[in-house]
Amino acid sequence: MKKILLLLTVVSFTSFILFFAYKNKKDTLTSDIYNSKVLEIRKMFANEVAKKRGNTAALTYLISKDNTIIEALLKKDRNLLDFKEELNNIQHFSDNKNLWIQITDKEGFSFYRSWTDQVGDNAAAARLDIADMIKNPKEMTTISTGRFDMTFKTMLPIYDKNKNFIGMIEMISKFNSIAEEFKNKNIEPLFILHEDYTNRFIKPFTELFIEKNYVANLNANKELMKNVENFGIKKFLQIKDYMLFKDYFVVKDEIKDIHGGDMGYFFFFINKDDIDTSSISEMETNFLFVILTFIIISILTFLYIFNRSYVKYLNSIVKKKTYKIHKQKEYLKSLLEIYDKNVVFSKTDLKGIIVHVSD
Repeated sequence: MKKILLLLTVVSFTSFILFFAYKNKKDTLTSDIYNSKVLEIRKMFANEVAKKRGNTAALTYLISKDNTIIEALLKKDRNLLDFKEELNNIQHFSDNKNLWIQITDKEGFSFYRSWTDQVGDNAAAARLDIADMIKNPKEMTTISTGRFDMTFKTMLPIYDKNKNFIGMIEMISKFNSIAEEFKNKNIEPLFILHEDYTNRFIKPFTELFIEKNYVANLNANKELMKNVENFGIKKFLQIKDYMLFKDYFVVKDEIKDIHGGDMGYFFFFINKDDIDTSSISEMETNFLFVILTFIIISILTFLYIFNRSYVKYLNSIVKKKTYKIHKQKEYLKSLLEIYDKNVVFSKTDLKGIIVHVSD
């Protein structure tokens, strides 16, 4: 019985250890898979951003070579400028869509915008990068938020023939093409702006909002937007790296403004079923084999101990029975001896006369 109790104790303890090891291993593998997915998505996003920046910079440089820009700034005549045909050609013959050109004077006021006739506002008041360009004219490639959208911008200073700073030109491109790249990979993108920028807009490009937060990608999934709003946009913005949300694994990335302040939040919704968890399945199979082996060994050990105990129990019964029989035999033998000594047998004839008496 003690051995069986000892076996049950060992089995219970080992089962606890196996369960703890299984849970710890599964949690570790799950964390590794999720962290690896975060790195993969962030790298993909960084590559798309770098590619977009490169394209925007190259196009800005080419457009800036038009001498009409200098003439228009010096004469303060924006009617000399019209880049609509050039932009249409670029968008037709390349993957660059929704391109804008903005020219700002040396005081930071918008001078020309290719997408609207709304000009003359103080762009430097809404954008830190323009204010920095005025203080220190130099080539700048940034992601910033202005009066209309959160966009990629390559800014180049413009000088007159005497090398005097007279303004700047920038090519503006959006995040929609990047969002489309993720859509093509079955990943739902949701690009959200910090609510502090909302009041600066003249006319938001996408006209999409979650509460007070502007949504920067036109192809944002409306159902997801509603789910995020119901869950609470502030909770979403507090995600560190990733979270599980309904049927999605959500990866978060951020882009700060040029001074390190909060600006853009980028969420990528990946269907849980699209995440490779084969390593977890393989681990579970291995653990199942270990558990089955352990159960079989435990059962065989139990049967062996039980068999030994039962045989020992039977032997003890046999010994007791044998001893009892032995005692009974001795008792009967003693009775027979007493019987032989004290009992007298006699023999009589037909008349009843004793004719023989035993010794």
